[in-house]
Parts: sequence; structure tokens; C-alpha cells
Amino acid sequence: MDDKRVNSSECQVLLEAIHLVRDDLKDVIHENIRAVRAEMDAHADIAQANFKGVCGRLDTLNGSVARHEKNIIDHGVDAADFRRLEKRLQGIKKNWVWVIGGLMAFVIAVVALYDVLGLEGILTLLK
Repeated sequence: MDDKRVNSSECQVLLEAIHLVRDDLKDVIHENIRAVRAEMDAHADIAQANFKGVCGRLDTLNGSVARHEKNIIDHGVDAADFRRLEKRLQGIKKNWVWVIGGLMAFVIAVVALYDVLGLEGILTLLK
């Protein structure tokens, strides 16, 4: 019959084997942790470089926005003048019949004066 008992020398061999496996596993785990940390550091460096690039681009855009805002403020006066002129033109547009009638009356008056007084008479009136 087989003896299922283990003697002390076999236990000692098994214990040494377990310690060797444990040490090997410990080294493997530490190496894997170091590799993961190195990879995470590399990704962090890449992310940091990308972040700096984005921040630089954002600074450039902020500078452009500031210049555009300054231009808008500088041209605000021009825009206000244009709006006033636009209102005047809208008024003329609404009353175009009266404007044209006034111009026609002015032309008729000048022609009538020319017919009655002639060019020399008009010039003497202007002096």
C-alpha cells in the first residue's frame, strides 16, 4: 500500500518550492506594476503636451476675440451713424411721392424763372 504521509524532508522541499514560486510571483507582479506605471506616466506626458497645445490655441483665440471686440467697439459709432442714416432713408422711402413732387416743383420753378428772366436775370438775382 502506498503511504500517504509526507516526511519532513519532503515538506522542506515543498516549502522551499512555495517560497521560490512566491518570490517569482512577487517579482513578476512588481515588474508588471512598474510597466503599468511607466505606461500611465507616458500617457500623462502625452496628455500634458496635448493640454499645453490646446491652452496655447485657446490663448490665441482669446487674443483674436479681444481684437474683434475692440474692432466692434471702435466701429460702434459708425454703426450708430449708419442706423440714423438708415432711419432717414426709411422716412424718405415712405414719403417718396412727396420728395419727388418737391424736386419736380423746384425744377419747374427754376425753369419758369429761366423763361421769365433768362440766365442774366437769374444771375443778377443771385448776386
